[in-house]
Amino acid sequence: MNGRSTTDVNSRENAIRTLETIATWFRTHEPSSPVPLLLDRARRLVSRSFMEVLADIAPDSVAQARLIGGIKNDEGQ
Repeated sequence: MNGRSTTDVNSRENAIRTLETIATWFRTHEPSSPVPLLLDRARRLVSRSFMEVLADIAPDSVAQARLIGGIKNDEGQ
């Protein structure tokens, strides 16, 4: 294990803190990396439902996903 310790991720809150730690490392050591931006987005999406995540990352696909899943919209249609 190269002398490194591992950290168990055993809760959502712990996972979010771990994502924050990783993003901070990349901001400090690899400032041109896109990883912190992606991890920040992942942290924002962690508590959302699948449809909320889909609306955030691919808004044009929500109607198709509702149709395929047989999910009615907010108006019951």
